[in-house]
Amino acid sequence: MTEHMEGRGTIRFMGQHELVLDADFDWDESGRAAVSGVGKLKMLKWLIYPFTADTHAERLPDGAIHCEGGLKSQFGNGALKAVIDLKPDGAFTGYVGLTKGLRLAIEGKRVI
Repeated sequence: MTEHMEGRGTIRFMGQHELVLDADFDWDESGRAAVSGVGKLKMLKWLIYPFTADTHAERLPDGAIHCEGGLKSQFGNGALKAVIDLKPDGAFTGYVGLTKGLRLAIEGKRVI
């Protein structure tokens, strides 16, 4: 079963910036899903970061969705670790990991 999710929120990186998550979850019978789609960050222009092929999610007993994987850099210098927790009420929180343990917090709300 495929489920689409679009979320809008913010990321804190040298100020606060607009963030859009556009993802598709391909769920299997065990409650795990392969995740595809993109994260978009508005700096001076929109920067687009596709989810890596190893990005996956699992549905937790309380109905929340925990997602882990990576976001590919559009500049060709690898991928950034990403963790997102989507709560049953549609709110999401998480982070994008940078080098040396630095994490950029994200938060927002599911709109679709």
